[in-house]
Amino acid sequence: MNAYVFEEIAVGLTEGFEVTVTEEMFDRFLDITGDVNPLHNDAAFAQKKGHPARVAFGMLTASFLSTLAGVYLPGKNSLIHEVEVKFAKPVPQNFRNYMTKLFRANPYKHRTLSPTREGKKCFAAR
Repeated sequence: MNAYVFEEIAVGLTEGFEVTVTEEMFDRFLDITGDVNPLHNDAAFAQKKGHPARVAFGMLTASFLSTLAGVYLPGKNSLIHEVEVKFAKPVPQNFRNYMTKLFRANPYKHRTLSPTREGKKCFAAR
């Protein structure tokens, strides 16, 4: 776990990690939330809709923002007050996601991106 303090955070500072959204994560998220949408829970349904596999719950993928901030940047000195997320591309089950955080000129205004297949981001948050 990182422990950056305010003075250590500079423009261009980047941290990240890799996560694969697994079938077990889908099942546990369903148990917690009760979201029974077949896009998330029925592979055949998702494939009929043009997806390669079940589509990850958007809030499941966005929940990794907590890990990104609370473990990596800034780490243990972090407390998230607000998150704005725009989902750009569905994340299929068992797809490896790269969560990265990059600070811009104002350390209070940063953008977090998670690329998906073909190198395109699945969501952006600030």
